[in-house]
Amino acid sequence: SFVAALRSMLANPDILLAATTLISEEQQKIQSAALQGPYLEVPEGISLCSMVRDQMVRTPDAISVRDENEQLSYRELEDRAGKYCAALINAGVKENDVVGIALGRSADSIALLLGILKCGAAWVACDPAFPEQRIRAMIRTAAPVFIIVDDENSWALSGQKILVQKLRAAAKLSVPPPQVLSQPTESSVCVLFTSGSTGEPKAVRVSQAAAISRCLWMWDAYHFSPADNFAQRSSFNFVDVLWEIFGALIHGARVS
Repeated sequence: SFVAALRSMLANPDILLAATTLISEEQQKIQSAALQGPYLEVPEGISLCSMVRDQMVRTPDAISVRDENEQLSYRELEDRAGKYCAALINAGVKENDVVGIALGRSADSIALLLGILKCGAAWVACDPAFPEQRIRAMIRTAAPVFIIVDDENSWALSGQKILVQKLRAAAKLSVPPPQVLSQPTESSVCVLFTSGSTGEPKAVRVSQAAAISRCLWMWDAYHFSPADNFAQRSSFNFVDVLWEIFGALIHGARVS
């Protein structure tokens, strides 16, 4: 650092001390590469939905998700997600739409998320426990077509809402679409928001490619196996939920 600073001052004698370079050009390149993190190229046409579906073909009877009330095999998860997809399309969801969810962690919620993705749409998690100002900012920015809630009376904000109980009933009567929409690798999986500690929360769209890349890298880097049981500890508002759910499901493991 001292040598780099001296070279910087010799090259420009009038430079302010605070503006001197403390690391070499080679060190800057190494630091920049480290900050970017690992990234695996994802072939076009591959999506989280297609990878979960392929896993279902390989291990249809293995347990995919479970909670205190139920457990779903990979075949059952794929079937329920397909029915949710059909019900959502009938409710007006189109490709590239954003669907709001205000739901807790459960096996059924994971099937619903997969159903949203099968529509070619993305989700944004609107936690009713958040401050009202934050939720309003999130809804204004993400512009969801509607918000899926489990208790209409507990949702204080205005806007189009669908009770998950009604959507669940419609899904049971629905037939999964014969073909899932093709999802480009740059299409969105979800819309996440920063904490807002420096001002208004900022929206970040997470692409299929970014989500898949992380899931593949984490799986190899930490030597997981299909016999592992993944705990969904994060809420649907937090980026780690993508790995906790889909890192397991695209590899044949179990989410609890």
